[in-house]
Amino acid sequence: FAERLVAISNEMKAQLNDKAPEEGIFRIGIADTVAHLWLTDLLKVWREQHPMIQFELTINLSQALYTQLQEHHLDLAIMVYSDHSAILTQPLCAYPQSWVATPEFAATHKVSSIQDLAQLTILSFPINTGPGRHLQQLFKDQPEMPKLHTSNSVSGLMAMAEQGAGVALLTDPLVQGAIDAGRLEKLHVYPEAPLLHFCTGWRQDEDRILPQLLAESASQLIQSPLNHGGSTSIEDGKY
Repeated sequence: FAERLVAISNEMKAQLNDKAPEEGIFRIGIADTVAHLWLTDLLKVWREQHPMIQFELTINLSQALYTQLQEHHLDLAIMVYSDHSAILTQPLCAYPQSWVATPEFAATHKVSSIQDLAQLTILSFPINTGPGRHLQQLFKDQPEMPKLHTSNSVSGLMAMAEQGAGVALLTDPLVQGAIDAGRLEKLHVYPEAPLLHFCTGWRQDEDRILPQLLAESASQLIQSPLNHGGSTSIEDGKY
């Protein structure tokens, strides 16, 4: 594992040798899901490539990261894709999502459809986020929205799900450990949840090359054998 990280870093440095080194503080926003999955690996590569850069990290919801980018509070963000005219984005990866609950919850609730889910408590990111808006769209044809318990952190949603508070929709790599340990169980719901697409993004008016270099590093890392369960395929040219 460590040897592969070093190899990736060396490959990237070789490609960037003809570009001027940068130094100083560089502010990066990271979506909570990404921070849990592979931020540590990416930081190792970035620090190898750019030893003169001090990386200042902010972990937040993707919608907040877009706002911070536009307001010049961040220089680069890794986040759930959304179309913003002032932001240049580069597709990064896509993760499958699953509905999960405790085995005890699954055993006492018949869940196989959206109609079934609408009768339960759903654990979700806030409604004004991308995943929250997806839930609103998903349940729009139901007589009423299900009861929601929201959290702005992956850790909060995982904790509520493992304590039996309801059903959560989370990316597969995040919940696989809890499933393997028997703390959570996948619910087989039709239709299946869509992929959650992530991108790197920086401002259109950014005149430094560093955001693009770091975005390329992230893309190369996620496409390596260390891609942590993410798919890099983009259907129909869309995220």
